Amino acid sequence: MLNDTRDPSQDSLASGTELSNGTTTRRPAPISDGLAVDGRQADILAALCTAVLCPDRKDGERQLAAIVDAGADPSELIDVQIPEAARIFGTAWCRGGHSFAEVTIAVARLQGWLRDLDKHADTRDPFRLDAPEVLLVVPEGSHHTLGAMVVMSRLRRLGALVRLSLGQDARALGRVVRAGHYDMIALSAAGNEGLDFLAKLINSMRSGLGPAPRVVLGGEILNQYRDAPALVGADFGTSDPEEALSLCGLIPSADAGTAAHKPARSMRGSPARVSTGM
Repeated sequence: MLNDTRDPSQDSLASGTELSNGTTTRRPAPISDGLAVDGRQADILAALCTAVLCPDRKDGERQLAAIVDAGADPSELIDVQIPEAARIFGTAWCRGGHSFAEVTIAVARLQGWLRDLDKHADTRDPFRLDAPEVLLVVPEGSHHTLGAMVVMSRLRRLGALVRLSLGQDARALGRVVRAGHYDMIALSAAGNEGLDFLAKLINSMRSGLGPAPRVVLGGEILNQYRDAPALVGADFGTSDPEEALSLCGLIPSADAGTAAHKPARSMRGSPARVSTGM
């Protein structure tokens, strides 16, 4: 059943996970330490990792369907298990537990499954006239987009209208921002981008605007530079989508279902640094 409390990183490929519908899946090899989940979530994660590594794509999709049929919440899979599975495979590659090809295929499958699961996740009404509009930016040169897809899914489930910008240069991004009416710009930085590069990107997105949308910096860069938001000129720093909307005054009201467009307290140039818990 999905109540095994063992750490999936400590099980061998020979051991299995029995789901509540009678399906048994093999557990992944020991490839990670310090999992971010435990208990039932760890059991689901083990089954997910095994499904991703299935040589037959269709068989892997059937195993994913079995996980959902056994009671796994699609939103939880998107927000928790899929990002953790990607981290596990990245760690495994660094340690030589899986080849680059295996990890590339695994992450591509996870991204495809995320899109499929997103269709079944609980989403607030996307047609509200007062829904906050968010531009989610993955800078040019970035090769990892899974995290941005997770963030986009979460923002949409929180009621935001989201446009994703992948790999556009500073000039193109400036045109996108000036042509739209965005309430927030979420900039995802993996940490391999230079601070000067990110600062130029933010300046270009604000160029030619009156009251510019708030810029929230997120991603691994927050763990690399303590003052990253201030260093690049962002308004806030957090990797939590709900926190980002809240900082910008864009969280929908719990009782009225309307977006409360309150002015953010942090002044540009002295952004709030919010703990990501990552």
